[in-house]
Amino acid sequence: METVPSPSGYVAVVRRGEDGVFRAFLEHFQGDPDVTGVIWDRRVRDRRGMRQAVAVDRRRRDRRAAPPSSWATFGFVFAPRSADRG
Repeated sequence: METVPSPSGYVAVVRRGEDGVFRAFLEHFQGDPDVTGVIWDRRVRDRRGMRQAVAVDRRRRDRRAAPPSSWATFGFVFAPRSADRG
């Protein structure tokens, strides 16, 4: 059973394989207006390949940030759900 997220609030993204965390969040946050969904992380692997040279790279730095400590330690992260995303 998965919750259906509403267009505002936070969504809990749970790392694949963390079945206990997923079930506990479904129970704990059911009906909570601030946590509007509990979903599995959809990523299967890192999509980045080897860096290739480009003619002009306008990026000044890598835009990818390190994941929050809760991801590595507990297997989840809370992400804000914007109103324009479904």
